Amino acid sequence: MSKRRKRTSPTSSLRERLLQFAAQAQAAATTMPAGTARSDLLKKASASATAAEIDRWLSPADGNSVQRPARPSTFSPIPRRADRQGLDRSSAEQGPLRDQAS
Repeated sequence: MSKRRKRTSPTSSLRERLLQFAAQAQAAATTMPAGTARSDLLKKASASATAAEIDRWLSPADGNSVQRPARPSTFSPIPRRADRQGLDRSSAEQGPLRDQAS
């Protein structure tokens, strides 16, 4: 019998956790001497702050979750070859055009 994972919900929002990590990383970086480790920590702090800002942009103003419409089952993010070439499907299935004069 396999172990079941205990699932818990975070007590704070993603934005709050990202900002908390950014503040902790910034504080830790100020105590470090100049070098690649400090630079990497400052980059992580900046990336976390940026992610929190993007989360704020994407979140609704009232805090309620947004119900997104489901994609249709025929959705294809990659266009078919005929669509990319600007041809309709029937002409693409006929194959390349050959010179009739020869």
